[in-house]
Amino acid sequence: ADLPGIIHGAAEHNAGLGVEFLSLISDCRLLVYVVDIGTLWLTNNLGSISDWRRLLRDEVVELLATLKHELTVFDVQLSDPSRCLVVGTKLDLILATPTESESDSQSQYILNALTEVVTLAARDAEVLSDNSSDRVVLVSARRGDNVSTLIRRIQLWTQPLRVE
Repeated sequence: ADLPGIIHGAAEHNAGLGVEFLSLISDCRLLVYVVDIGTLWLTNNLGSISDWRRLLRDEVVELLATLKHELTVFDVQLSDPSRCLVVGTKLDLILATPTESESDSQSQYILNALTEVVTLAARDAEVLSDNSSDRVVLVSARRGDNVSTLIRRIQLWTQPLRVE
């Protein structure tokens, strides 16, 4: 389910599209929290700030905590970290070169740092557990960066359980 209309108060006060909208995800096996890190980066001018990690982490924690709160208030089972994946989008607004080519070590360093920041933020917001570093993927849909990785991870977590 794609839930772009989730706002503060959706579950408690039927704000925005409210409870009817939240009911769409009750049976989902995987919840994907999508955070627009590219726009956060540009809006906060993080490229010119030496301590961008803390600022980005705080922004991502706030966004994820709001989403998690609304899901938890609606149905506590939706807050199970084992059902969650976090996707940071618009990576192309931060990195000028595609991340899947390992020729640019500076881009790879920034990608690793961004992934760590988003992972820590997801843990702080209690969207992910401590042992879930493989549940964060940063992508650029425009360039296709890490989209195949995202697809593989979604396929892995949504495969039917095999009974032997």
